Amino acid sequence: MNFSKLSSHLNRYKVALAVFAVTFFASSTSFGVVPKSAINPNCSFAFNIELEEYGDGLAIEGVSVTGDKIYPLEMVHAALKIYPATINLWSEASKADPNFLVASIAEGYSNFVLNLNKNHVNAVAIDLGYGIDPQNLPKNKSGELMAAFLVEAKDFLIPGDAYNLPLIDKSVNVYVSHLLVNNIDDVNDRLEILKEALRVTKDGGEIKIFGFDEFDRDIILNLLDADGRYQSSSFKFEPTLTNSIHVPPRLQRKVTGWYLLKINLK
Repeated sequence: MNFSKLSSHLNRYKVALAVFAVTFFASSTSFGVVPKSAINPNCSFAFNIELEEYGDGLAIEGVSVTGDKIYPLEMVHAALKIYPATINLWSEASKADPNFLVASIAEGYSNFVLNLNKNHVNAVAIDLGYGIDPQNLPKNKSGELMAAFLVEAKDFLIPGDAYNLPLIDKSVNVYVSHLLVNNIDDVNDRLEILKEALRVTKDGGEIKIFGFDEFDRDIILNLLDADGRYQSSSFKFEPTLTNSIHVPPRLQRKVTGWYLLKINLK
């Protein structure tokens, strides 16, 4: 990935991560239960992650880490077009099927998945940052918020890479990603994110990815046509103008807006 650095005057941290043998156990709380059957027990990784502190902010591998203070839950729901009725539907599906799963990719310290589980939805969040020991995070505002989130939501977090998710094939009913692909300059890398979403999403499942730009539409359709699993009638590629949501200027590409891709699979 070709991430632009946020500043040439950042305090940089190198955090060595141990190998993560991704074994994830269902929560024993009253919240939604994450099905172990979805987790790939053979997926592990080991690498150094670069943390960057800039004022009150925090970046991981050059990408600003955001959460509820910058993108409130209502804003995430609006961008992904998720409504109370949607959450009720997912809650009922989770009660009926213990293997039903919503996966949110590159969530940062958003309250999205935590809120879903509080509403009895089986949901998991996957992000590179979830493998970091909270003690190793910068002691600024974003670092403290991320550290608190890692503790509060630990039952529903998995460290992982959006290009190689620690999930088995066709294990997710709903794949969502909010403001990940907008950070990726190369369109081919953005498509790799979509390919991985297609791999892990079940037949009959749904994919929602927010953050594409207007020029991605045709190449996305080419990929989907070649894959052959999407319902063409379900394809939606809808704009949300950048001036309608709070986006720091340093994170914006020079496009008219960001788009939500929504598809259902056969």
